[in-house]
Amino acid sequence: MKKIHSNNYYSKLKKDKNKIKKEKLNLKLKIGFLLLFFVLLFVIIVPMTDKVKDIQYFTNENGSSRLVYDFPSFKHLLGTDAHGRDIFYRLAFGGRVTLAFTFVIVLSELFLGFIIGSVAGFTGGFIDRILMQITDMFNCIPFLPLMMLTAGIMDRFNPGDFQRIVILCVVYSVFGWTGFARLIRGEILNVKNKDFIAAAKTSGLSNIRIVVNHIYPVIFPQIIAVIPFHFARVMLTESALGFLGLGIRYPNPSWGNMLDAMRNLFVIKNYPFAYIPVAILILITTSAFWLLGEGAKEKLQKNK
Repeated sequence: MKKIHSNNYYSKLKKDKNKIKKEKLNLKLKIGFLLLFFVLLFVIIVPMTDKVKDIQYFTNENGSSRLVYDFPSFKHLLGTDAHGRDIFYRLAFGGRVTLAFTFVIVLSELFLGFIIGSVAGFTGGFIDRILMQITDMFNCIPFLPLMMLTAGIMDRFNPGDFQRIVILCVVYSVFGWTGFARLIRGEILNVKNKDFIAAAKTSGLSNIRIVVNHIYPVIFPQIIAVIPFHFARVMLTESALGFLGLGIRYPNPSWGNMLDAMRNLFVIKNYPFAYIPVAILILITTSAFWLLGEGAKEKLQKNK
């Protein structure tokens, strides 16, 4: 019985993999990959050309005052900001920070969600109920007041720039894993009563081996299809909190705190170059992640 189920399962899995390889990427995946490629190229290549312009203040010709909100020119392609710094270079440096920040948070949320969702889904019963109640409790904590409290505590103790980013990553991750946990638990509950899992149990395999070798390969496509949406969500959250002054603080650039210029009505009316480029980059990047997620979801539905 064990051999029959295992052979059928693995032969089906092999056919599905071959089918996926033969199929061409759909249009949404192509556009998403292309947009993300150009964004990554921009944030990686541009800072290599001049590593000083992120922190350098620019002054007028006689050096008497800073070039605050200097309009775009050949010297400053996107102009300068409220402190006389080159916006073009700060966009690239800020993109590095924002994308790295987003990547670390999503990976941390995925790690915590995988552990808690896997334990809850596979064990079931009392442990499942306790873990889901803990998940509901975390869901009930309002995120914005929590970030305001975190920002207030950090302002009180004044940690260094790197420590501040680490603290923000930890807070985001600790209170953001619940979506992944519920998704993984639900997928495991759908799979664990299948015939090939029963065959694996009767063959004497340990629970860990069953989960890793038999359940995870089946649920991975569904998880991968959801991950790009989480990237877009975390990036938009970082941008909103940076705009409110609750995220990464100036002078460290991030796309969120570069939107801070929009809090001044005079700047909005007279210096659109100070905020439109970063808004466009955020829109392009989140759209790329959304297209990747939608494309992966459509591909998954076709392969079912």
